Amino acid sequence: MLTILNLVPNNIFAALSSNSVLLVVVIAGLIEFSYLSIKKKKALLAAQFESFLETAYTFVLPYGSHRMVY
Repeated sequence: MLTILNLVPNNIFAALSSNSVLLVVVIAGLIEFSYLSIKKKKALLAAQFESFLETAYTFVLPYGSHRMVY
């Protein structure tokens, strides 16, 4: 039986590297919720976090799923 606690991974990096789409969606939702709550209280910190995510995206994009060999 799948419970809500089973959706939250023990190791975030292992979950991101596994083939579990549900865990990736849960992690993305947690990051987005955190970003939106920070954005309301501290705009400068939210802008820095957004800049970090954009930079990380540019580094991760060339290694995306289109290059995976199954």
